[in-house]
Amino acid sequence: MNREAVFLEELEAELRRQLEEPVMLRIHRIPRNNGGESLCLTILPPGRRSSPAVPLEPYFFRWSQGQSPGELVRELLGEWRRADRGRELEKLAFGDYQQVKGRIYRMAVNREKNRRLLEGQPWRPFLDWALVCYYRLDQRLIPEATVRIDRSHLKLWGITEEELFRQAMENSRRDLPPQLFSMGELLGVGEEEPPLYVLTNGNRYLGAESITRREALEKIQEKLPGDFYVLPSSIHECLILPDSGQFSKETLNRLVQEINRTQVDSAEVLSDQVYLYRRDLNKLCL
Repeated sequence: MNREAVFLEELEAELRRQLEEPVMLRIHRIPRNNGGESLCLTILPPGRRSSPAVPLEPYFFRWSQGQSPGELVRELLGEWRRADRGRELEKLAFGDYQQVKGRIYRMAVNREKNRRLLEGQPWRPFLDWALVCYYRLDQRLIPEATVRIDRSHLKLWGITEEELFRQAMENSRRDLPPQLFSMGELLGVGEEEPPLYVLTNGNRYLGAESITRREALEKIQEKLPGDFYVLPSSIHECLILPDSGQFSKETLNRLVQEINRTQVDSAEVLSDQVYLYRRDLNKLCL
């Protein structure tokens, strides 16, 4: 029996010991960004047909580090109960577009790696990315929890793709304005030469999308008078580097590819490509 199977066996036994009522436990895999899958647990109390799915990878890692099943299950049940309360509250409003439209935003994903998911989702092309929309759940109940919007949601709400993306852009500009930080500022050290900047949004979450907006380019242009490279370091942010002639695009491409392989979670990789902003064309180029 492999370690994952041992972990799941111990987890299920401890869950049944701690739960006060008979429930159905369903361990399954759900699609992740970029074509991966996440091992999840769904707890179905009597009479329930649906329930939040709790990702198990963090618990498996801590179990591998020696944490006891009893401690892990207490934390897991706490996470599930918080998510379940939040889900029930959100479900009451989710069918009413007027109640949800204020929390719809855009995010950027890799187009090729998400081909299957994109078949059922509204999306817009940008370079080698796809821009999709997501609904952000109440962060006070479920921090960083989102729902990717698919075409069934448009049918439920009675809106078009154009209306969806127009609302998402309006919300993103209002709530998630582009933020540009120097790497020296973030690390608390002196400025590097050439300077390196980080572009994200106000939440520093799903912020790589910011580079698609005019106001982000204007903010960068205030700092950098010439052409610059955009290095997509993850779905959360991009690195901005002036084209000083010190680095070739091929060298930067190799750097991004190496970082994606060794330092970025596979679900958070945006692209292996580096882009060049050409001031004479006023556009980003592959």
